[in-house]
Amino acid sequence: MVQAVKKSAKEPASEAPIEIWHRRLGHVSKERIQKLSEMTEGVTITAGSNPERSQSSPNQVCEACQLTSAPRQISRRKIDQAYGVLGRVHFDLVQNQPAYNRHVWLTHFYLDGIRCHFVFTHAKKSDCQWAVRKFIALIRNWLDVRVRVFHYDNERSAGNEMENMIEAEGCTVEHSPPEAPEMNGPAERSGGIIIQVGRALMNENPDLPKKLWPETVYTSAYILNRMPTKLPDGKWIIPWMELIKKAAPDGIKDQRVNLSNLRVYSCLAYSRILDSKRVQSDKMSPRAEIGYLVGYISKNLYRIWFPHKGGQHGRIDIVRDAVFDETRRYSSTKKLETEEALSTLTNVLYETGNWPAVLTSDQAQSTLRTYMRMPSSISRIVLQDGIEHSTYTAGSRSKSARHGDAGQ
Repeated sequence: MVQAVKKSAKEPASEAPIEIWHRRLGHVSKERIQKLSEMTEGVTITAGSNPERSQSSPNQVCEACQLTSAPRQISRRKIDQAYGVLGRVHFDLVQNQPAYNRHVWLTHFYLDGIRCHFVFTHAKKSDCQWAVRKFIALIRNWLDVRVRVFHYDNERSAGNEMENMIEAEGCTVEHSPPEAPEMNGPAERSGGIIIQVGRALMNENPDLPKKLWPETVYTSAYILNRMPTKLPDGKWIIPWMELIKKAAPDGIKDQRVNLSNLRVYSCLAYSRILDSKRVQSDKMSPRAEIGYLVGYISKNLYRIWFPHKGGQHGRIDIVRDAVFDETRRYSSTKKLETEEALSTLTNVLYETGNWPAVLTSDQAQSTLRTYMRMPSSISRIVLQDGIEHSTYTAGSRSKSARHGDAGQ
């Protein structure tokens, strides 16, 4: 399923079977997906071309869901709302493996009254103080509301210094009893949901590097804040819409959340190369490059991961113009096969005298692309039956070579 993101006066709805929406939305429940058409815009759920695989089938088992879920009992007691829906914030700190950007910690804030999530990732445990300050400033600037209570468990996340800082902001700090994190109720439960949805996104594509986990938790929060959520009184709400009602001007308070931008996580993305990044005189060069969807910034801005750009872990760019193919995704096996083929072809070129020197991988790829665009250097490259055969032309002479045999 290839869908382009184009400018339009009226944003079109995204049509997909329920199993595709299930994957796009981080493998949330069927009940919540069925509420999408009623409570959001840009969502059209179709019957699908393969109904027997639909999540609507009671016998269909979703592998990613089975690999992800591990429920446990957490306090479901009703939380006192005396401080208002925005007055109490539940705070949780989660440690993970070092990420591509060296981040290790996830700081999670949860507005229980409207079921809204905010997440920040950082390298040091003590950086949670920065996250708290940023969150307090964000709530003040967006909502013109002062946070009254921070509730978190008795783990001393950053020592007394952070607690003193929170109290200096005029907030009260509440603790759960020692060795009873289940009493942290909403924070533990919502923090668990963030991790669970992030794990489902990762399990959607086992080849996706685990070091990209900060992108998955940000995407989890983005999705959950825009999903229908049921309150204890039975009322269904969209957390982000409730937040907008508190913060937005009157003219846009009634606008529904539009989810037509959502795509299956880690699917292939064709990203347009900016004019400033292209050689204008090279009219035959590609106009797009291949990356993979790892997050959302806004309605028409995406976070795209390019494995072959940047350093060891690739690079993540913010992209506006993209075409997505939800039937294709990142494969580490294909990446290795590509690198192996490149290495073999590099040896062929070097052995036949058409390669100037031993180059780094990035230089080799760049030089290889240059050779492939120059008919005077390489007229044909044939890969057949695992044997690389290249034909070169240099003036009136031609050379033919097989891998391991630089024959004349």
